[in-house]
Order: sequence, then structure tokens, then C-alpha cells
Amino acid sequence: MAEEGGTVLYRIDYDSLALLRSDSREGSFPNVFPAAASALTRETKPPGDVGVVNLGTPVTNSSLAEFTGAWWRLSFPLNIGNLGDLSGNAGFAVTVALCWRGNSFYAGIMPPGGVMGEGLTMSGVLGFTAKTMTLAPEDCGEGEPAAYNLCFTGIALKLLKLALPPSGGVSLVIRGSRNGISWKAIYVKT
Repeated sequence: MAEEGGTVLYRIDYDSLALLRSDSREGSFPNVFPAAASALTRETKPPGDVGVVNLGTPVTNSSLAEFTGAWWRLSFPLNIGNLGDLSGNAGFAVTVALCWRGNSFYAGIMPPGGVMGEGLTMSGVLGFTAKTMTLAPEDCGEGEPAAYNLCFTGIALKLLKLALPPSGGVSLVIRGSRNGISWKAIYVKT
């Protein structure tokens, strides 16, 4: 705090900000989905440059062109499981990122090590792509969401340059509720 000409100025020490436990609104993402906010980060590079990929939500995302200069990201890491024996049981986690700058809002996802559209390397020659990713509340008919569904559609598993499945489409739904995380995969043959 400093005084200049009778005006009191406050400066924020961004390195000292911390997340404190507080009550969240009933039915809100942090209150329903079993992922806790882990970091509040002040960014100066555009979201795409720090690994944030578009995540479709019922709230319309602002244009990325609005994210110039400083903006904020609240991160919710989500451990999806492991990749099995092929990867030495390495864990697979993504981060849901809620970004804002003034009145601009952008929901994104931060896949580990890459951008989903271009492919994500999971273990050496094994990769994963998804055409679209969405996060949506699941209404239980009582006005408040019972769960949130994180959906990946158009999934392909890539081994070197070979895509599996070669035709058709795979979707993965990760359902997060107060009871924990569950998932289901769906294959549609074309």
C-alpha cells in the first residue's frame, strides 16, 4: 500500500495469491464434479499458447481474440485413470480450465503434453485424438445438476500413423457427480 497525493494505492502481489476453501453454489461445477480447484494463475500469453483447448459448454465462450494482455485461469485437474500395462500404468490426467478477462469467459481443457485436435501422445508411439470436447450438466429434473458430463467425441487411438478404429466413431463420456467419477465408451460403426 502506498499513498500518492492523498490517494491510497493497493498493489496485488500475484505470487502470493492462494486458493482458500469456501462454499460454492449448490449445483455448480466445483460443488458437483469431484475435481477441486488447484491453482489460480495469472497468464499473459493467449490461452492456446499455454495449452488451453476449446471445451464446449452451455455458456458461450468468448473469442480468443479478447484474451490479450493479462487474464486469469482457474484449474481443475482431473485424474481419468491410467493407460494400462502398455504405458507402465502411467496416469492420464486432464485439466479443466476456466479462463476470464474482465467480462470475457472461456472454458477449456488442458490435455497433458499436447493439443487434442493434432493428437496427444500418450506413450511413445501411442496417441489419441478427439474431434470435439464438451462439458455439460446432467439435469435430474430438480433444477440443479446431479452430475457433469465431460464428453470426447470422434476419438481415435493412433499407433504410429494407423488410426483405430479405421472407420466408425468412438465417444467417451466421463460422468462426475458427488458419488465420484464413472465413464462409458460408445462405438458407432459407419
